[in-house]
Amino acid sequence: MFSTPVDIGNRACQHCGTTRIDSTLGFTEDSLAAGEIGFVYDKLRRSELRRNVWAFAIRKAALRAIDTTTMFLQPTLWSSTTTYAYGAIVEDTLGFLWQGRAQDNLNNTPGNSQQWEAYAGPMTVTPYDTTGETGYYAGELVYETPGDGTYTVFMCLITGTSNEPSTTTVFDSTVTYMKDQIVTSASIVYVSLVDFNLNNTPASSPTKWTTTNPFGTADVNWLEISVGLVNLPVIYPLGSGPSSQNFTRNLFRLPANYLRMAPQDPKAGSVSFLGAPSGLMYKDWDLTGQYIVSRTPFPIVLRFVADITDVSTMDDMFCEGLGASIAKAVWKKLAGPAARFTDVLEAYNSAMGQARLVNGIETGPTEPAEDDYITCRI
Repeated sequence: MFSTPVDIGNRACQHCGTTRIDSTLGFTEDSLAAGEIGFVYDKLRRSELRRNVWAFAIRKAALRAIDTTTMFLQPTLWSSTTTYAYGAIVEDTLGFLWQGRAQDNLNNTPGNSQQWEAYAGPMTVTPYDTTGETGYYAGELVYETPGDGTYTVFMCLITGTSNEPSTTTVFDSTVTYMKDQIVTSASIVYVSLVDFNLNNTPASSPTKWTTTNPFGTADVNWLEISVGLVNLPVIYPLGSGPSSQNFTRNLFRLPANYLRMAPQDPKAGSVSFLGAPSGLMYKDWDLTGQYIVSRTPFPIVLRFVADITDVSTMDDMFCEGLGASIAKAVWKKLAGPAARFTDVLEAYNSAMGQARLVNGIETGPTEPAEDDYITCRI
């Protein structure tokens, strides 16, 4: 089982026929292998993630067109002395974004603990639509402000909700609540302590409800999160502009930790505007820098490959392939026997081939052999 970058690095050592790296010292070990492998590890990891659409790295994010009221995420640098709440978004020293997955999250280094996972959500935050006419997607971010220079950011937890984020749901004895859901009863905020919490009055059920609330005040379909925002001036690519303009294309910021596009519907083909019996229409998405330019006025639900660093979540075939890829890169430095280089190439090709066979690598839909024009004529 691969659990750390050093595990992958040591597979490279085995391919090269050199001594493995000490698992405790890792890439800080004073050895040629640790120095060379540590230098190329992240570079080749990102290259391999971009080279193929690996299923374990696929994520989805709902992106809304940028307008004059759109704010941008500005996460603070992670600090070992700060206690983070569940859902907090931070940045590490490499600019990688992480989201907290634990309460009272103190001194747990992102990337080296289960208390954090890679954040692959939107980088833009829109003001909540107070008319209640907008249905939000899970993972979307909105902000509310009382107009005094402060703001609160909320993450949508369930697709389709239009509930007001900061209005806590009133307790209902006929509703089954899950652990950590928030309600109000007699103007007091309570947090459920257990799953399947049904017909337990908060004020008289101290083992089922608590007034200690680490989540902030929010509707059950929203999570208040700790993250900084900034109002950045947007230099719109030619032909695009704020979504409130009706004569320009819209601009959508790519999500956090984006690496490459994935097939948007891997179970269906695509067809041209001539038409065909089935499939998807080609999209007008134009990738420009960190943005998508499109005519669509609706949110884009983007399926993409994210920059994943947590080895414990990686496909074993990816780890095998990455180990062989690293061995190819450092083989000359580690003075491996010439005969072994052929073995390294075979190991790399085998790992990638087997990953495709077991759908570890997604290849997308297969286009029909016949021409669209012929299909339409028939």
